Amino acid sequence: MKIRTTYNKILIKTYLVCAIFSIFFYNILGSWESRYNYYSFVNLGRQGILFYSLSVVILFILIFRCFLKYFNQFNSTLKFIFISLFIYFVVYTIVTLSNNSIQITLFENVSTTVILFPALFVLGFDDDIWESLNKIIPYITIFLLILFYCLVFMFWSSHGIVQTMNANYKQIFIYLITSVWFWVIIDNKKNKTKNIVLIMLLLASIITTSRSWVLQICILLFIYLFNKRGNKFIRIILAIIFMVILLITISFIFPDITENLLDRGFEDTRSGQYLIFFSSYSWDDLIFGQGLNAGYSYLGNANYSYFDNQFMFILFHYGLFPVIAFLIMTIKALFLKKSKFLGNMRYILQRARCVFPLIFLAYLGLSTYYQIKFDYNTVLIMIIIGRLLKNYSQRRYKE
Repeated sequence: MKIRTTYNKILIKTYLVCAIFSIFFYNILGSWESRYNYYSFVNLGRQGILFYSLSVVILFILIFRCFLKYFNQFNSTLKFIFISLFIYFVVYTIVTLSNNSIQITLFENVSTTVILFPALFVLGFDDDIWESLNKIIPYITIFLLILFYCLVFMFWSSHGIVQTMNANYKQIFIYLITSVWFWVIIDNKKNKTKNIVLIMLLLASIITTSRSWVLQICILLFIYLFNKRGNKFIRIILAIIFMVILLITISFIFPDITENLLDRGFEDTRSGQYLIFFSSYSWDDLIFGQGLNAGYSYLGNANYSYFDNQFMFILFHYGLFPVIAFLIMTIKALFLKKSKFLGNMRYILQRARCVFPLIFLAYLGLSTYYQIKFDYNTVLIMIIIGRLLKNYSQRRYKE
């Protein structure tokens, strides 16, 4: 037992190393290209893909080990979902391999491994994985925050404060925000480091000029400040005053960025994508998906593979089942009675209920660059879900 436990601890740490190296190299090795009135970052190296491929292999090993160890603790619904997902994945992968290489099929952004993302919940059942993440994620968060600002200042020093698309620092931001979500959920302790990180995160969201990210970080900061001890009314007033002062201060420091953000206002940048998509496809085409190579004409691309709404993205390529599996597990985890949980897990459930609506907003396409993949972001989110399900399942299992 000790050997298996040790292996999982080593594997999750190795996975985190590969995941961070993948994020780092993918967003460092490249160049900026001027396109019309904005700049776009183009990745030029293969190291990021190499480390991402290694991280996927490690995830398969971890899933298999946790499946063997904790399958008896699953209820009938989880057992059905887990086994069905793997059968669905195997069938889809075999079909896809007939027209694509192993690299494209398993290790790219639209790979069939996306089907398995709900199965990552099983990692949350393992105590060693959970404890390792609790210790390491705060350090990863700080690293990603520093990396974000380094990339921002490197770009500004070379090109000035101008509009960007596909910016590398915006890609770093999505991993940073997921790390912060995880940290806020698992750790209820208030400390200066976390306070500084949240303030710097708000500034980072403004730098990305994403309206939804700014709104979500304000909500997250409000939740964090509101949960401090003391009179509720006073906490609400102080939280609002603090955020207003902070936003005003930031607008004075970076007037060009905030002006660009305000100019966008309530501009609709999403509905057109749905109209274009459904001019080529119907809802019936989304039941089993159109496969890895499916695309539609969008933004000048004849075969555009992506969709801002990540549930639509999965439906488009791999059908209804992975989305339903994810929703069933998430709803089940978040709407369990607090009385079913013991100790600190009650507080984790409470904070997860506050943070997961923000995660759903990101998945629904309100936040740019956020994508469901077999990657670092999805791993952290599904481990939270798995931990909540494990706490409840373990109690029933013992009874």
